[in-house]
Amino acid sequence: MAALIGRKVRLKKGTGVSAVGIIGARQEDLTIANGEVDVTDKDDNGYRALLDDWGMRSIDVSISGLLKDDSLIVIATSASAAVLLQAYELEIDGIGTFAGDFFMNGLQLGAPHDNSVTFSATFLSSGEYTYTPAV
Repeated sequence: MAALIGRKVRLKKGTGVSAVGIIGARQEDLTIANGEVDVTDKDDNGYRALLDDWGMRSIDVSISGLLKDDSLIVIATSASAAVLLQAYELEIDGIGTFAGDFFMNGLQLGAPHDNSVTFSATFLSSGEYTYTPAV
């Protein structure tokens, strides 16, 4: 398989054909965690022992880019906390798609004196997520 260019990875609000890419995005970072279960005790002679199963599985998605609309600000400042947890998908063109409910954990705006206003946001998975390989 050939290497990919970064613009082929998109975080989208919603799922399926109605999913819409986050406006102004320049970079998405994905962290997949399979939390370990430490079962180390004195009989392990000082070596860590892990259970052959995961404790907590999660996906964190960080996104950054140029602020071109107020859609993320509206989510972050909504009077209803319910909008913080919504369906999102991260599509990796030709590889596959992660989908599930994600909580907007934080939003940061950057406003350098002589440059574009930027944003960065972090989304944390909540509940089960799916991975669907590309066909």
